[in-house]
Amino acid sequence: VLAAGFALLGPQLQQSADAPVQYAASLEAEDSNARFLAVYDSASGNVRLAALSGDAFPDRDYELWFIEGDADPVSLGIVPITGNSDVALAEDLQARMAPGTVFAVTLEPKGGAPEGKPTGPVVAAGAAAII
Repeated sequence: VLAAGFALLGPQLQQSADAPVQYAASLEAEDSNARFLAVYDSASGNVRLAALSGDAFPDRDYELWFIEGDADPVSLGIVPITGNSDVALAEDLQARMAPGTVFAVTLEPKGGAPEGKPTGPVVAAGAAAII
């Protein structure tokens, strides 16, 4: 009976395990007026980042980071402080995306962190949760 049940339900269980997943994170920090909302969609592999508030600085850029546990932050590139932007996650980061993954935004020199490591203050951060 168990084998027959699995034979009938197995394809449905497999589809649900492979179904697209979405994560959301609210990014903010004390002493900062920068606020972002990040939504990751596993079907597209993209992070949609909505800049909700924050000051623009002519000689600085905001940079988005992917942080998994205690691993070093991975730059996802420069992001605007106004409007929405789409950021594609590399396949290795897509595979590592999980509840608790942190998205953070730092204020960096124009053009971004010079050596691929954050140098500026964290102006917004938040952990992703499945939605």
